[in-house]
Amino acid sequence: MSDKTYTPIPCQLYDQLEIMSMHKTDCKITYTAEGHTKKIEGKIVDLFPISSVEYLKLDSGKTLRLDLLLSINEIEFKEGKDCSV
Repeated sequence: MSDKTYTPIPCQLYDQLEIMSMHKTDCKITYTAEGHTKKIEGKIVDLFPISSVEYLKLDSGKTLRLDLLLSINEIEFKEGKDCSV
């Protein structure tokens, strides 16, 4: 996991993740890890918080922090209005 301060993702992107999870969509995910861009494929099976940090879990068991996502199925994760109240 990352030591970087968590930055919530935009609400619209979180909504897209929920839809992909509900529909068991095959996802091509690009994310950052240890300063490198990485790619992985799988289905999102869960979205959950741990200590105010949001994660997704893939059907492979891999867990990713949402603020480290760069894109999923060509949807780019850019900064925008987050979902925090």
